[in-house]
Formats: sequence, C-alpha cells, structure tokens
Amino acid sequence: MQITTAATKVTVQFLRMLRRRSHLLAMGVALHYLFTTDLLSKPKSTSLRSKRIKQEPVPEPLETPKKTLDSAAICLIASNEEYYLDEWLDYHLGIGFQHIYIYDNSNDLGNGWLDRRPRLEGKVTVNYYPGEDKQGAAYQHCGQNYLLGKYRWVGLFDADEYLVLKKHSNVVSFLSEYCKKGSISLSWQLHSWNGRLQYSPEPVTKRFQGMHSVDQHVKTISSVDAVDWSQVPHPHHTFLIEGYRQLDTKGNEIAPKWQNLRFPSDVAVFFHHHCKSHKEYIAKRTRGRATMSGAAHVKSRNELIEKAKNRDGFHNNTRIDHLAWNTLKSISSKYSLYDSPDLHFNQSIHRVHSALSKSIHRVHSALSNAICTIVSDDEAYIDEFVDYHAAVGFSNIYLFDSTEEHWFEQWGDERSQSAPVKVIHTPGNKTDPSFKAAVFTKCLEMYQKDHDAIVFLEPNDFIIMPKSGGISSFNELVQSSSDCATPIKRLLFGNAGQAVYDPLPVTKRFTLQIENNLLTPQSIVAIKRRDISGATDSKLESDLRKYFSTQHWESSECTGILSTSSDIVVHHYLRSAKECKRERGNTDLCSLKGTVENQRAWEELQQLLPGYSQFNDFL
Repeated sequence: MQITTAATKVTVQFLRMLRRRSHLLAMGVALHYLFTTDLLSKPKSTSLRSKRIKQEPVPEPLETPKKTLDSAAICLIASNEEYYLDEWLDYHLGIGFQHIYIYDNSNDLGNGWLDRRPRLEGKVTVNYYPGEDKQGAAYQHCGQNYLLGKYRWVGLFDADEYLVLKKHSNVVSFLSEYCKKGSISLSWQLHSWNGRLQYSPEPVTKRFQGMHSVDQHVKTISSVDAVDWSQVPHPHHTFLIEGYRQLDTKGNEIAPKWQNLRFPSDVAVFFHHHCKSHKEYIAKRTRGRATMSGAAHVKSRNELIEKAKNRDGFHNNTRIDHLAWNTLKSISSKYSLYDSPDLHFNQSIHRVHSALSKSIHRVHSALSNAICTIVSDDEAYIDEFVDYHAAVGFSNIYLFDSTEEHWFEQWGDERSQSAPVKVIHTPGNKTDPSFKAAVFTKCLEMYQKDHDAIVFLEPNDFIIMPKSGGISSFNELVQSSSDCATPIKRLLFGNAGQAVYDPLPVTKRFTLQIENNLLTPQSIVAIKRRDISGATDSKLESDLRKYFSTQHWESSECTGILSTSSDIVVHHYLRSAKECKRERGNTDLCSLKGTVENQRAWEELQQLLPGYSQFNDFL
C-alpha cells in the first residue's frame, strides 16, 4: 500500500484532532486539503525502491485513545536472513503479534517465497527495499503506510532478536499491562556463540541457549499513535510526541533512550543472538551495518570483519536459558522434531537398507564401499548427505574439508560418534579440477586398501539404487564389472523456481529433473581396489584431472566404460538460484527450473530414516 504525503498529513491530523474531540476543526482541515491538494486526482506513486515518505510535525495529543481491537505489529528490515526467518516468524506470530512487515534489503524473498508458506498468508507482508542505510527509513515507511489507525502497538525488531515474555502468555496481555501509552523498553540478553564454529540446520533458539550477560542496550515497543512518524526512528527506540514517555518494566524513564543501566529482566527481555557461530558472525559482518552508507560503511565493514575473524567480543556462557526454545516448541510442536534422536542417522540404532525386504532393514554388506567428497560451504546440507548414504549402507564417508579455517573439524568430531564419517583438512579450491584430482588421489592413497570400491561424489549428489536392491545393487555392480573404473550416470535437478534457501531437506525441495542433462561431468566414477594396485599415483591423478575437466574417463592404468545396463544413477541438485550462484558463479545452469517430477530420492530418504517425513508439512 502506498500513500501520498498529503494523504498522510490529513489522516494523522484528522485522527489526532478527533482525539481532542475537535470534530468541526478536523472536518475543516480535511476539506482544506481536499480542495487545495491533488487528493481528488490520482495519487502519485511513492516507490519503495527510491523514495522515503516525508511528513510534517503534527499536533501533540493529550492521551492515546484505546483501540477497538488491541493488536501489535512488527516492522523488520532483513538482508540475507533466509536461513533464520521461518523460525523467527513462527515465534513472534506465535506469541501474539498480528502482522509482520518485512522490508527485504537483499531482494531474496521474491519469486514465490511467501507462496511456499501458506501458514503465513494474511500475516506477513514483504516489500523490496534495497540500498544502504535503510533501517530507519524502512521503519518510518512502515509506520506511515501500515500502522496508523490499524494497530495499537508496534515493535521495530531485528531478525536476531527474540522477545521473551516471562510473566505473560502473549504480547498483547504484556503490553496492555506495561505499555498503556508511550513506549516500553526492554533489555538485551546477549546469547553467546556457544563455541560453535559454523551453521547447522537447526533453530537458532535451540543452538544458542547459552547467555553471557544482560546488556545496557534496549529495544522498544511503542504505542503507534504516540510516535512522531515525521522523524526517522532509531534502531533502539522511536521518537515520541511530547507528553509521552519511554519507560522500562519498573516504570523508570529511559535516558539516554538507547540505554538502561538498571538492567531489568524479570518481566520480559530480548534474547539477542548477535553472533551465532563464528563463521555466521563473519558473514554477518561482511554485510556491514544497516545504518551506514558510502565510504564510512566500507571502512566500518572491514573493521568489523577483522574483529569477527579474531573473535573480538566473543564471550563464554554464564548460564543456559531454555525459555525461547521451549516457547517455540509450545507454539509449534513441529519444532520438537529437532529434539528427536531418530531424525539423523545413528549407527547404534539405525539399520541399513536391505535388498531382502522393504519393511525389515538389516545390515547387508558383503563388500565394503566408501564415498569421498570435498566440502567447503556445505554446512547446511552435509547432515542430509551423510544421513542418506550411511543409511543406504556405505561403510565410510570421507569428507575433505577445503576451507582454510577447517570449519568442519568440530562437526566431524561430533558426527563421527554416530555416523561412519571422517573429516580430513585439505585446504584448496574445490571447483578447480586439478585440486579435485589431487584430493581424490589422496583419498585413494589413504583408504583404498580398506574398501572394495570408492565413489567420488559432491555434497549435492545422492546415489539412487533400484527399489528392490539397496546397497546390494552397488555391491553387485562392483563384483560384476571387470573394469577398474565404473562411471555412473548423473541426473540433474533444477531450482524448481526457488530463489533462496528453505529450511527443508534438499531432496524434498527440488524434485524437478532437467530433461537435457547439461552438467559437466555427467557421471561419477567408482574405482575398485584390486585393480589399481599397480597404478602410479601421478598417472592416476592425471587421469582424474582430465576426467573432471572433460567428463570422459580415459586411463591406461584403470580402464572403464559407462554402464548403461545398471539401474544405479546419481541425482545432482543445483539447489536454489542463489545457492547455485554462490557455488558455481552466475552460470546458465542456475536459472534452470526442471520440468520432470522425480521424488525418488526424497521417498527413499523417508523410507530409510522416517524422522525426515516430519518435514512434509513444515512450511
């Protein structure tokens, strides 16, 4: 919705004059503007993309009128927050906010993002709002265009802040008691990084329950009619019309308006997840501040990145606070799946797929087969990759961590306790064919003696066996082939029209196969142990380098041909357009949607690990 400046003036002044019961004066002002402005003609469009709505100072009220419907809304500006928004929206809608207005500073939430979330229909509005230093302007636009005359209260929040109520079941009952007029300011409770190195696909409120202090900074919820919307709001408070006050839950006035050194936290606070993991914090600082622009923005961003890399400002936990996580689960029981021990593969309780029965799973591995893969920015996907292939029956999964920082070290230490995974730190560029060849040669050198065959996969590859075969089908392929190397056909899956990440398994998100397979290489290769004992490492590395560059396997040491008789294939997922471009660059592949429905991998994952079926109705 867009409103002209003149219309805003009329609406605001008319409402506030009515508040003083000056009906005749209000009518006169309205008629004056109707006949002296262009309101009777078609309103001029105010673009979200380029203009801010300005407003002259308005008369000061004597009191805030009680709304016929007590309701609260949130205005939020977001940039690259797609990994966290679903949880944040579910939480704040669940505690009683009626509507949330998102100002998308990165243009990530278009192309059907809301359409894929029917639960948010009528509750969330998304506006594209690009540019630097847009936080205050977004809040002002939200107030002038969406809030006046409709809501009693508004919160100007960030996507890493969670309002936690300690004595009330919902936000309206809290505000009815503590914010009868003016505004209420609440302290930040700072939650630490909990020693986590990188992202994992779990809710923020579950991952970061450790807190280290109650901070001096405040965030404010205001009575909509008490705010002077002609002034650009501050990130931590609004500017109130004279006669209104900004208080804390003890009734103390806040001065300066962004700070409260009394630190009240017994009624309500904001859990502020300002760091998350170390790698996530670096990514956050790379975006810079939403309140700066130009050279100052660049300078500040570079300084913040260096501080983040050095963990400047990181603190250890002083206590664990489960309140936000427990509140989220009470709001929406779907989040309890993350507490389930059956969600991920655990070799102590799960059995692998058997060729003898679809209903009874038992270990069936006459041969020992392993997977080698290279990882870098794959932390959002690697659990599903490991869960699937471990449940299928591969004996070991070797992950070569190509990041300089060795981000996957912690993850490997933890997952190796429940799954057959091992992480090897090997820094380099995973997209370089020479590096890939060197890594896979190293994998063969280190582990080929322990396995009958080793398969080279990428983290977005999923091996699909015949429905009746399972891992035994792969064993049969290895045993029956006289060749050292057996390439396997790879099927390509497009972005299904999705622009950004969704918090769902990859095999569920992308089920549209691309008919004409354009991916290079178009196949992956399995190399058998007994046939490469005489091959020289340098020759094998050269053959692999050529293979990753040309898609064709040619080797005098390790021969192989494409097996067209086998039903084994690999599903390769490009993921969403943004995820694809981050990995591959701006290529034509990333724009392909796919046309042929193929849910085989998703069906297989649910059969192997039934806990994944809980994601079917998640969005």
